[in-house]
Amino acid sequence: GAPVPTTAGTAPPPRIGAYVANHLSYLDILVLMAARFPAFVARAATADLPLIGVISRAMGCLYVHRDKAAAAAAGGVAGRVRDRMAAQASGTTGPDDQPLLLFPEGTTTNGRFLLPFRTGAFLAGAPVQPLVLKFRTAPGGLNPSWETISAGRHLFYLMAQPLHALTVLELPVYVPSDAEKADPARYAAGVRAAMMGAGDFSPLDATLEDKWEYQALLAGRAPPPREVAVGKVNGGGAKAGGAVPVAARAGKAGKRA
Repeated sequence: GAPVPTTAGTAPPPRIGAYVANHLSYLDILVLMAARFPAFVARAATADLPLIGVISRAMGCLYVHRDKAAAAAAGGVAGRVRDRMAAQASGTTGPDDQPLLLFPEGTTTNGRFLLPFRTGAFLAGAPVQPLVLKFRTAPGGLNPSWETISAGRHLFYLMAQPLHALTVLELPVYVPSDAEKADPARYAAGVRAAMMGAGDFSPLDATLEDKWEYQALLAGRAPPPREVAVGKVNGGGAKAGGAVPVAARAGKAGKRA
């Protein structure tokens, strides 16, 4: 697969199933709402919230259940995202439905690295529109990416700095090859590589579970137990909607098993 550039006089790019972007903080949602007004995957209770529920319905958000049993009865989160993306790409969604915005890393980073992508955004095999977000921070200034501090403390620091600059780089639509359509992990790797090149990111073979472990250690808590998936980074097989396996390093895998 490869990005599909467009020039004057050529056919428009194919319909996308979703936007995919790296994730820096909760500010991403506000910025991308202003730029593209996409739909989001939101928990079902969001639809009933005052004001926020009205906005989310106007955006055509995809509501999912947090309860595993309820989610499974509704087809599973990954399955519903896949179906929504396929419908969006084929033009069979409602007239007011916007493409989903998905963060395939599954968590936020400090903006210098790109984590392995989860496969949920690539199960449909539909074209995606990659978006690269980069904060421009002056030397000695606050990097607004949100990692390990509380929301209140982050907001205080954010308000203490009067100016923040965030660049949103829109990459050409990425159309998967037949091989990528058949292998969501391979598709995820292709999009990740395109975004790393455009955003000058460094690859980091970490997962959301690594982040939880780090945050627990910072807080003086015991790290939560977890399983280790062994495989190639953004390669090999992965469960639908799960993280693409990360290669376990010698000595480290035994401690996490």
